[in-house]
Amino acid sequence: MEPWLTITFYSIRDNKDRYGAFKETNNQSAAEEEEEEEKERAKSLHKLRRYVEEDDVVGFVHDSKDLIKRLLEGGSYRNAVSVIGMGGLGKTTLARKVYNSSQQGRGKKKGKKSTGDINELSEEELKKLVRNCLEWKRYLVVVDDLWKRQDWDEVQDAFPDNNRGSRILITSRLKEVALHAAHDVPHYLQFLNEEESWELFRRKVCRSVDCPSDLEPLGKQMVKSCRGLPLSIIVLAGLLANKEKSHREWSKVVGHVNWYLTRDETQVKDIVLKLNYENLPRRLKPCFLYLGLFPEDFEIPVTPLLQRWVAEGFLQDTGSRNPVDVAEDYLYELIDRSLVQVARVDTNGDVMAIRIHIFFGIFAY
Repeated sequence: MEPWLTITFYSIRDNKDRYGAFKETNNQSAAEEEEEEEKERAKSLHKLRRYVEEDDVVGFVHDSKDLIKRLLEGGSYRNAVSVIGMGGLGKTTLARKVYNSSQQGRGKKKGKKSTGDINELSEEELKKLVRNCLEWKRYLVVVDDLWKRQDWDEVQDAFPDNNRGSRILITSRLKEVALHAAHDVPHYLQFLNEEESWELFRRKVCRSVDCPSDLEPLGKQMVKSCRGLPLSIIVLAGLLANKEKSHREWSKVVGHVNWYLTRDETQVKDIVLKLNYENLPRRLKPCFLYLGLFPEDFEIPVTPLLQRWVAEGFLQDTGSRNPVDVAEDYLYELIDRSLVQVARVDTNGDVMAIRIHIFFGIFAY
C-alpha cells in the first residue's frame, strides 16, 4: 500500500470515531437533546455565514438577471423560485441582491406597529400575523437557508396565494428541499471563474487601490487554491488585507492557504463543512468519509467507487434491489447535497466521475 494511502486510511478510521458515522443512538432523550444542540449550532453558524458573505461579491450578474427573469415570469398565482449550492457560494448574498433590486425606485412604506412582544407569540400566532400582513399585498419573500422539507411545510401557510403575482425566493444547499418547496428546476449557483476570483480577492485586499504588480502572480496563485469559492476568497483576503503588501509577507502564505483558511478562528470549516456533515443522514456519512481515501483534486471513477462502498458494507438494508443501484442512489444524494461535484458524464447524462472540493477533502482526511 502506498504511504499516503496508509496514512489516509488511518486518518479516516480515526474520523469515523470522531464524527460518529457508524454509531447508533438508541436513547430517545439523548437523540432529542442532540437535535436541539444541532439547531442551536445551526443558528450560530447561520449568523457567522451572514457576517462573512458581503454585498459586493462579484460574479452574480448572470445569476441575478436569471433569477429576476424567473421571478417576473408566470401568472398572478403565488410562485416560488429556488437557488441551491454548497455553503459559502454566496446564495444569501445573491438573494439579498435580487431582493434589493426589487426595492429600487420604491418608497419605504410604513407598516403597522406591533403592540406586543413578538417573541411571546406562538408559531401559529406568528404565521397568522405574517399572513394578515401580506394578505392584500403583492410581495416578495426570501426564505434563506432552508434545510428540511417539513420546515417549508410548516411555514408556507404564512404566505397567502392572493392572486396578486406574489413570489418567494428560497435558498438551500439541498436539491430535494428546493424541489419540494419550489416545484421547478432550481437555479444552480456555480463557483467563480479565475477572473472573477481574482477580481473579488483584489477588491477585498487592495480595496480602492491597485495591487502592486509584483504581487499579482503570488495573489493569483493563492486565489487558485480557493477553487472559486467566494467565502474562502473573502476569508483569505481578510487575512491578507491588514498585512504588509510585500513579497516577503505574501510568500509566507503561498503553499499554506488551506492551513490558513481552516484555522478555527476563520469559521470556514464550520460554515462550509461542519453544518453539511452534521445534517447528513447516518447512512451517507461513511460513504462521504470514504472519499478521503483519494488524493486532492482526484477525478474519482464512479463504477469502482460504488463497488467499494458495497464491499465495505456501507449500505443499509437493500432488500431485493441490486446493491450497486442502492450505492448509486447514495452517490446522487451526496451530489444533490452539494457535497460532491460531477466531473464527467457520458452521452446519456449518467455520471462517470466525481470530485470533491478541497475543503470537503480536508474534512474527510
